[in-house]
Amino acid sequence: MFPSETTYPNYTELEDHYVKFFLYGDGKLPMNDNLRVFNKVGQAYGFLIDNAYIVDFNENVEFLLSAVIYVNDNQTLNDGKYEYAKTGFPFLANLGRLIHQYEIQNKMPLNPRLDHLRIDYNN
Repeated sequence: MFPSETTYPNYTELEDHYVKFFLYGDGKLPMNDNLRVFNKVGQAYGFLIDNAYIVDFNENVEFLLSAVIYVNDNQTLNDGKYEYAKTGFPFLANLGRLIHQYEIQNKMPLNPRLDHLRIDYNN
C-alpha cells in the first residue's frame, strides 16, 4: 500500500515513493499504477537494504530483487553522516530500473498470472 492509499493512519506528509528504494528511491520516476513494489527495506548506519517483489501489469513481468549496499564515506558509525540521498537511493533506483528493463526484454516462456495482485485499496 502506498501512503496515499491508506486512510488510517493518514500519511499525507509522505510521498508515494517513500521506502520504495528500487525504481523510485531517487524520486525521479513518476509513480505508475501499473508497477507495484511489494518490499521490505532497512536503513541504518550507512546500510541500505531492499528486498522486493516487483510486478509490471502492463508488461506482464514479475521479478524478485534484493540488495544491500553500504554508503558511509567517512567509515564512522553512528555519526549520522551517511550518503543515502547522494549515492544510495539513486543507485538502488537505477538498479531496479535496469533489472526491470532487462526483465521486459527477457520474456519468460510462461506468462505469470498477476491479476490477483491488483489490489484496490479504496474499497
